[in-house]
Amino acid sequence: MRVIGGAVGVINAELWPRVLINHLYKQGVRHFCLAPGSRSAPLTLAVNELQKRQPEVKVHCHFDERGLGFFALGISKKAWLKEQVKEPVVLITTSGTAVVNLHPAVVEAAQTQLPLILLTADRPDELLNCGANQAIAQKSVFAQHTLAELNIPPWDERAQANEDFVLKNLAAINAALRKARHPQQSGPVQINCQFRDPLYPSSENAWPDTESHIELPLQANQLDLPEGHHRSQLNLKITPNTLIVAGALTQPESQKVMALVEATGCKVYPDVNSQLRSRQHPLVISYGDLKLAKEETLTGEFPENHIDQVIQMGGRLVSKRMNQWLSRCRQPYHLIDQHLARLDPTGMAQQWCLPIAEACDQLLSNTNARGQIVPEESKENFELQLAERAELKPWSELTATMHLLKRARQKDELFIGNSLAIRFADSLCPLTDESPLVISQRGASGIDGLVASACGSWSQPGSGRRFLLLGDTSLLHDLNSLALLSHSPSPVTLVVLNNDGGSIFNLLPAKQFPQARRDYFQVPHGMTFEAIAKQFGLNYYQPHSVDEYDFALESCSQAHSLIECIFDSQQATDLLTQLIHSLAKESGYD
Repeated sequence: MRVIGGAVGVINAELWPRVLINHLYKQGVRHFCLAPGSRSAPLTLAVNELQKRQPEVKVHCHFDERGLGFFALGISKKAWLKEQVKEPVVLITTSGTAVVNLHPAVVEAAQTQLPLILLTADRPDELLNCGANQAIAQKSVFAQHTLAELNIPPWDERAQANEDFVLKNLAAINAALRKARHPQQSGPVQINCQFRDPLYPSSENAWPDTESHIELPLQANQLDLPEGHHRSQLNLKITPNTLIVAGALTQPESQKVMALVEATGCKVYPDVNSQLRSRQHPLVISYGDLKLAKEETLTGEFPENHIDQVIQMGGRLVSKRMNQWLSRCRQPYHLIDQHLARLDPTGMAQQWCLPIAEACDQLLSNTNARGQIVPEESKENFELQLAERAELKPWSELTATMHLLKRARQKDELFIGNSLAIRFADSLCPLTDESPLVISQRGASGIDGLVASACGSWSQPGSGRRFLLLGDTSLLHDLNSLALLSHSPSPVTLVVLNNDGGSIFNLLPAKQFPQARRDYFQVPHGMTFEAIAKQFGLNYYQPHSVDEYDFALESCSQAHSLIECIFDSQQATDLLTQLIHSLAKESGYD
């Protein structure tokens, strides 16, 4: 580590934030998410100057720090799902509760291994624990959910070693960035920066060119594995009766998994987040969750016939029934994912750590490719049974979900909220010849920040349609983020399934206590969203039939819109139960 020409000595307290921001840019950061605040003014103004000089830099601003955190998460998530790139996104907040408002998004980023860079402005130590305004203990405040926590003290003009200050802190930032973007163990990091007054520059100083001033021995893109960790070498073979369980996958990963399936002739159970759930193919098991439910209703247990091993690609399955079946499975069960985090809640799987694409190549080389596709004999019959019963049902959350999923095409993107929305989608997603990009937030499976995450995923213009499906309580959690949606660069259609509270508890053991379930779990609110749509400039539709719903979906292609589907709180869960029992009465399912 050395300084070229001693040029670092020209840096002062006003230039230091610019040095820091410019260095993040040199290390590959292109997205900066800002929340307004005064303590963070040095960083905010530095980002503003950077954008003037580098047009590819994208700056996003939102008044709500919680929503901003999820917005940044959405940017990083989209880059991972589309391009399999660990996109570092910087979040800048002022001090105090602004910082801790990021915590839910930090938890989700940690669970899903997404690289958020939390650049939190702070007061100096002398203003802590003395009654000073907006001063809290924010060093390492996210420590349970971050891979690194840095605390950068205020610039001291009296210090004689300013060069050491710059070099030491930039080197520490590089180390944090390496951890944030590591291919096997990535996630959020916090860089806590203390600033003293004055927070606003007194004059226009020259923009520092840190690349010509500073030479560091290790760049952030030079990635090394943590000690003791290495890529697994698979010694597995695909057998004729192997079941591939496709968990959460990126689009490139899903293509590799599908190529493996076609080459070997084994069948694949696709999770709704696998990017394979909508694909029409004889080897893709359609409506797997409902088939498991049907078999459980008929026999009291899950089917295991004709399966001699299970290989799961990627983690975090939505289907509770599939997770239960895997926990009871007596056949060998393997789980493959490139991340080091444990992804098998039951501890039954042998977990292999390597990229999905690499795993598919190894499995193919270990297996004699058969290339013979054997159609699932009962598939067509089962799909007809399901369509017959679902379509004959009255206007309901089930039909609203199915019709939205049928409408999604290859270039479209579908963000699915948690709770009932993603369960309906996982159970009822139809198979078509085109598979849209499916986005969800299944790390901690929270219902907060869903609108903001969707808006972050869609922060850049797109060629296809963008649909957001979520429940009423989820929308109430994130109303502020409708301000982000209204400024999205491409039209977004928000479909709200309003069943007046948390109707998912109708499917959970809380249903045994009807009054307590209603008052303390479901928590009805009696609100609708027409006025909210008007407030945020969204076109509003409230369909009362399938025909009106289809018309609304068709009409939303050119403008930001909110479609509110209002249902009785008990209807959907009753219909789903009835559907499973009616399917169980049919013959012909093996």
